[in-house]
Amino acid sequence: MADVPDPAEQLRSGDRPDPVVVDRPAGPWALLLLVPLVCLVTPLFNRDGPRVIGLPVFYWAQFLAVPLGVLCTIVVLRRTSPASRGPRRSSR
Repeated sequence: MADVPDPAEQLRSGDRPDPVVVDRPAGPWALLLLVPLVCLVTPLFNRDGPRVIGLPVFYWAQFLAVPLGVLCTIVVLRRTSPASRGPRRSSR
């Protein structure tokens, strides 16, 4: 295991710990996470037709909701991750 410096030891030795950088909120990209939640509202799909490959709407809509939810999550993660925002600036 790597040696992790003790914050109390750093303060005693005079070294200043790195400043804490607070990430900004996800903003409008977080709204994209509502799409998979809307897909869970079953009264929207609780009907028999149209059928696709013999399956009622409820089943094929749920099958489509899984990859859609994964795609939305990936997009939000990539758009809001700290690596995609460029270099961080410390406020000193």
